[in-house]
Amino acid sequence: MFGEARAAEELDVGQIVVLDGFVVEVTADPDDPERVRLVLVRVLGPPPGRNPDRREIELTCPRDMIFGTALPHNIDLAPLPARS
Repeated sequence: MFGEARAAEELDVGQIVVLDGFVVEVTADPDDPERVRLVLVRVLGPPPGRNPDRREIELTCPRDMIFGTALPHNIDLAPLPARS
């Protein structure tokens, strides 16, 4: 099930985005105040397994870019990874 679409700067740590990942960090882009930096970690594994690639994905995007978000429903997800 999909949740509400939200601007990149409004995404919460741990929220699942349609890009298939947990948001683990949201920071301002140091080079452009109109952009944000998102760090994602995959949450769903490729079929038939449930072992997602846990490497971080870094994105920069306009801070007002809209992303669809998702709410887990009737599915086991990999846990939110611990950050060091």
